[in-house]
Amino acid sequence: MIIKKDQIILRDLQIEDIDDYVRWYTTDTEWMNWDAPWECKDGIKIDEMMTNIKRRINQGTNKSRSRLEVCLESGKHIGWVTSYFINGDPKKVAVGIDIPEVCYRSQGNGRIALECWIDYLFAERGLLRQYTQTWSGNLQMMNLAKRLGFQEIERRIGIREIRGDKYDAITYEITKERLFEFR
Repeated sequence: MIIKKDQIILRDLQIEDIDDYVRWYTTDTEWMNWDAPWECKDGIKIDEMMTNIKRRINQGTNKSRSRLEVCLESGKHIGWVTSYFINGDPKKVAVGIDIPEVCYRSQGNGRIALECWIDYLFAERGLLRQYTQTWSGNLQMMNLAKRLGFQEIERRIGIREIRGDKYDAITYEITKERLFEFR
């Protein structure tokens, strides 16, 4: 599967992506400061990660995706988009994005990628609304959510502790109609 808009391509995982994931989880780990930093990401077993990536590739892609890779037109692999169920509820689909390649942030790449991903999920799954979740210290994600038209629907005060400081957990919601209003 390939989704393309402007300079961004969303595509399925490829074997060539393994090197990027190894680097992102071992040396270029700055992105971990923003993507749920309260979750322990220490001790990543590279062999296990490579096995899991190969297994995902071999499983095929004849179903609705829950993750796609983010690339530039040039082919440069810069991150991924994901979806998950909030509290296991299949009616509450949340989206997320990671751009570990720092030099490709703040250029509109994340906005285009996440917009394409949201469009795909609305079309593929027939959703009425989608969600995204972040924490109050992740200002880039908060700003991206607002630029796309997400509205804050829940804020849990001070429940995230990151590097000794307390932050809020925030949930945003968007409807298909509202997404198109913000284009």
